[in-house]
Amino acid sequence: MMNGLLYYRGGNFMASIIQRNKSYAVIYYNKSEGNKSKQKWETYSTKGAAEKRKWEIENATAFLGIAPKLSSLSELLDEYIRVYGEVRWSYTSYSSRVSLIKRYIIPQIGKVRLSKIDGRFISRYFHKLYNAQIVDNKYNPASSDVITGNTVHDIYKLLRSVFNQAVIWGIYSESPMKNVRVQKPFSRPRNILSIEQVKEVVRVATEENTSLSIAIQLAFLGSLRKGEILALCWNDFDFEEGCVHITKELIRIADRSLSAIVAQKPLYIFPTYKVNSKTHLVLKTPKTLTALRKVFLPKTLMENLLDYKENQKQKNGKIPYQLIFSNERGQPLETGWVNKQFDALLNQCELPKVVFHSLRHSSTTYKLLVSGGDIKSVQGDNGHASADMVLNVYARIQDEQRKDMANQMENVFYN
Repeated sequence: MMNGLLYYRGGNFMASIIQRNKSYAVIYYNKSEGNKSKQKWETYSTKGAAEKRKWEIENATAFLGIAPKLSSLSELLDEYIRVYGEVRWSYTSYSSRVSLIKRYIIPQIGKVRLSKIDGRFISRYFHKLYNAQIVDNKYNPASSDVITGNTVHDIYKLLRSVFNQAVIWGIYSESPMKNVRVQKPFSRPRNILSIEQVKEVVRVATEENTSLSIAIQLAFLGSLRKGEILALCWNDFDFEEGCVHITKELIRIADRSLSAIVAQKPLYIFPTYKVNSKTHLVLKTPKTLTALRKVFLPKTLMENLLDYKENQKQKNGKIPYQLIFSNERGQPLETGWVNKQFDALLNQCELPKVVFHSLRHSSTTYKLLVSGGDIKSVQGDNGHASADMVLNVYARIQDEQRKDMANQMENVFYN
């Protein structure tokens, strides 16, 4: 991509074409730093391509400037990140997708010319990626040299989006990904805790780690995500109505993502105390409108929260940022703290190891049972955009209910 101010003469950008052997060079000027004019040369294999580029340069506007030359996949990816990603992606999506591009796409096929990329080329690329999953005839997902099936599928979805944009931009008449398919990775059901097990971890945590106990109760009884819990402030609660308003989430963001994403701005950036830190904790709005919601909480949990708030005031005095979960410096507690404390609690209670997010899965399962299958109410608590997410991902029916169903079929069919 070209930096600096583009050369502008008489109300128009100027360009010329010179034939060099069997190729054609498009020549124009731009102004670099220091306001000095610098000549640019771009080489094309056909006169038609050169004339098209000349027209593109001379019909550029002062506001938009000249569109960068896109000859290789690497150049297309740069433009895709800037024009599409920086406007459409979230902070975390930006970090993960740019990482995929820099690690698995550009080093392997970034220099390939766009004119050489077709369905067969893409199919061969994915075939090579799948072979990279096998090391010494053994599948070893722990190896740093191994590409997992999930990563391959993420690359597939990313490239499909890239080439769809290339079609929209007129670079391709049809996406080379159109008829390419890769195997969708198998997603195992997430292990969850029973309601008795959740009660036990809450009981133990209440005696030893009140902050963790409150976080667990909010995750299970309120169906809240970890980032939503850690972003909660006391003014998010309405103790008269018995509810909490979910308006933000806490995440740690790489500085490069903070500066790159132009379509959204964080609500607040917390100061960092680490020297040369390349990340910041931020409060941001949820990624979907449905995640902005009001969740009604059980009366006992609201009372527990009031007690916790009073203890917090007595211990710390003024509550910095009005955060419910903060450390001794008033900084937010992070997901790493929650994960570490929750793992230790499970070990102490001698319970199966599950991730903290599984409490949200447990919550959804039991709310479906308690409500008699009221999917829309459960969806409202979860903040999902679609009820299908509740049905397809979270509707885990316990063995006891399945046994009852078998007994009912016994009575209906045999008796």
